[in-house]
Amino acid sequence: MKTIIQKMTLPLLLSISIHAYSLDISDSVQLHGFVSQGYMLSPDNPFSGTKAEDGSFEFRELGLNASWEATPKLRFAGQVLSRTMDEASDGSLKVDFLLADYLAYSNATTSFGVRVGRIKSALGLYNSTRDIPSSRPGISVPNAIYFDAFRDPLLATDGINLYGSHISELGLFSFNAYAGGRELEGLSMENYLLGKDVEGEVKNVELKIFQLTFKPESEHDLNFGLSFLQVNTKLSGAQSVTKAKTQSVLDSLAGTPFDYRNYITGGALDSLFVIASAQYGYQDWLFTAEYLNIFSDITNEVLGNEVINDPVSEAFSIQAEWFTTPQIQTLIRYEELYLVNNNRSYSTVARPTDIYSGYGRGLTLGAKWLFDENWTLRGEMTVNDGTAWIPIYDGIGDVELKEHWNTYGLQLTYQF
Repeated sequence: MKTIIQKMTLPLLLSISIHAYSLDISDSVQLHGFVSQGYMLSPDNPFSGTKAEDGSFEFRELGLNASWEATPKLRFAGQVLSRTMDEASDGSLKVDFLLADYLAYSNATTSFGVRVGRIKSALGLYNSTRDIPSSRPGISVPNAIYFDAFRDPLLATDGINLYGSHISELGLFSFNAYAGGRELEGLSMENYLLGKDVEGEVKNVELKIFQLTFKPESEHDLNFGLSFLQVNTKLSGAQSVTKAKTQSVLDSLAGTPFDYRNYITGGALDSLFVIASAQYGYQDWLFTAEYLNIFSDITNEVLGNEVINDPVSEAFSIQAEWFTTPQIQTLIRYEELYLVNNNRSYSTVARPTDIYSGYGRGLTLGAKWLFDENWTLRGEMTVNDGTAWIPIYDGIGDVELKEHWNTYGLQLTYQF
């Protein structure tokens, strides 16, 4: 099915691109799309799968989005996306977002509205635009701040969003508040939290988000943001264990190594993400800094007994973009992520083949060439320590991962 969708979608989008400007259906309806083809070489570690170790073109995005302004206050919008990342994402067609947006009140200084449906989440500087290749600062958004393993639940929330803005003498204040949830696909959450697939499954997450941004009146090139994300989820479907069975298991394991993950009978995660963001534009430069803390309460039920862990994760990203000419842009980014702040070297839930999954440090150098109004070519090189942001895929636990690894990427994008 994946191959059929890709074979049908790519020619369709390419044919659309030839007549891009004929897609203005009316003054109230807009249709846009993009085709992105990437190449990734990751010779030291498998990035999203083993193909990239020798270089792979299995990195592409195909998207089509539309919006309809039904009235001056009511708008509908949505996007479908096919995203292929070697073995981590299979290219299946998905609804990235689909929403109704009602602007309830608006005057010269204040506006207020509500959105319902699958709504793109405003987190940090890049989360709400990370689905569009041309809107990302590089081939990808900063790995330390925006977890690719949780892209879908972080990108959009199924629920309700209240938003508004106000202009005062101090500057422009804006806010977004969300409440809802998202159904998970695959095993990325279990693998990320526990290092392996366990009995039972994490199917749904509850999400609450609040973001406040401020642009000073005295300095229009300066932006500040503060984002809060509350995540709650549970492990369901694991077998219950009686005291007799618990004792039987313990007796059979006497004198042998004990991996508690093989005997999990329940679990819950309660996490608070806090992201502080700042961005400043100066002449031909754009400087960006973001800082992340994650405060988690993780409860695992092992053979009927609770095991509680409350790690604090920490990350930051600093980035400079130089707009050398209207067509050429260069990028340098440094980032660090520590899943357990007081244990910065190794992971407490590491896989036997990956003892470096508790942290990541990366330096990225990149360039972007807008060689046509609609066409963009990017190139990047990243030097990494630690494996915290290697995308999760089936079979990653069978591969011996290295601490030091580099990636080299190219991406060609057409957007209309």
